[in-house]
Amino acid sequence: MAITRSYALDVVWQFAADEAVNAGSDFIEPEHFLVGICSIEKLFSAERDTNKMTSYSLSSIRAEWQDVLAILLHARVTPSVLRRDLRKDLPRGQATPGQGRTVNRSDRARGIFEVAEKTAEKVGSNLVGVSYLLEALLHDDAIVRALRPRVGDFAAFQAMVSLAAKRPLQAFPAVAQKASTSASMLGDINTERKAAGN
Repeated sequence: MAITRSYALDVVWQFAADEAVNAGSDFIEPEHFLVGICSIEKLFSAERDTNKMTSYSLSSIRAEWQDVLAILLHARVTPSVLRRDLRKDLPRGQATPGQGRTVNRSDRARGIFEVAEKTAEKVGSNLVGVSYLLEALLHDDAIVRALRPRVGDFAAFQAMVSLAAKRPLQAFPAVAQKASTSASMLGDINTERKAAGN
């Protein structure tokens, strides 16, 4: 089964790459991806230009973000506060901070993505989504050390993320649901017409 990244995970990747460049990091590290997850909300700010995105991709990103946001808020974590707090401890590198360049994932980050992909496959998802990445990040000791003092009930937070990562994420769920609903409605209408003798 081919597994691809969700729209939301692509956004997280872009934000993570920006964080790595701005920090002068040599690679995109797991910490950058964690900040990237907390940055999804920026996509929906008034000054952000989303004209190049389709309404489907935006609604798909929003749906994933709402799931993650609910987990963060339940743990009494505000994404913007966590993002700014984590940014202080981001890994630095030899590059000039903010200098435009291409950055690749570190081996550590690649390993975390492999865990996220395995989770997606295990639950029957054809997309690797943000909840799978967040769950994989929580298996990394450095991420746990960074998050534990910033999250009130860390065990409950882990349990909620783990539960969210057990749900499959499918491509085009809204389209499939709409088609299914339309077909069902058409079936009901045809049944009513036959019953009415039309």
